[in-house]
Amino acid sequence: MKLHAVATALFAAIGIGFSSSSIAYERGDWIWRVNLTTVKPETAGEEFAVVAPGTQVDYTDEMRLAMQFDYMLTDSLALGVGLPLRPYKQSLFLNDGATASRVGKASALPVTLSAAWYLPKVGHWRTYLAAAWQYKHVLTDNSGGAGWPGVGNIELDDAHGFGGGLGLEYDRDGKWSWNLSVMKFAMKQSAKIYGGGQSETIDAAPDPMVMSFGMAKRF
Repeated sequence: MKLHAVATALFAAIGIGFSSSSIAYERGDWIWRVNLTTVKPETAGEEFAVVAPGTQVDYTDEMRLAMQFDYMLTDSLALGVGLPLRPYKQSLFLNDGATASRVGKASALPVTLSAAWYLPKVGHWRTYLAAAWQYKHVLTDNSGGAGWPGVGNIELDDAHGFGGGLGLEYDRDGKWSWNLSVMKFAMKQSAKIYGGGQSETIDAAPDPMVMSFGMAKRF
């Protein structure tokens, strides 16, 4: 009799644990995320042809804490907005494929609007596909550094573009989860340099890879 009672209690506990681990997001849920985000731009833009022939604009990697708020429009579809807690600060280089010289620095604040489609949850694991549009407002851009022969100032316009990627979550319980995501963006950003009494503008196309790891809380 005691053995039967113990077995019943054990299976009940297992059932509770399994059901709590299989809780999925539902329509109307709010999700708050705090992530450590790394931005790795790609040197993929147009080349200057007049002022600094054969060079492209290159950006340094940057890491920041970022927040994102999502709203579950349906049980599977989430809409979200995210931004870093502080502006990104990146050094700017001119790169001809063999040599890279620092010509300035820029401070920018990106705002990202996203949509995520959650696949059926498996145990504690939840996978989602994401699409996003990002607008990056350039707060300051300054010339400085070793420079490039014949180049004076460099100026950046605001950047914008679409991206896509995927994410993976691991539920700690019904409210908290770990979150990992990778997104690739195709960005447009005009860069203008001055030198020798001339100026030239190209599309720098930073096209960053954005990797995030952090925690999410469901409300």
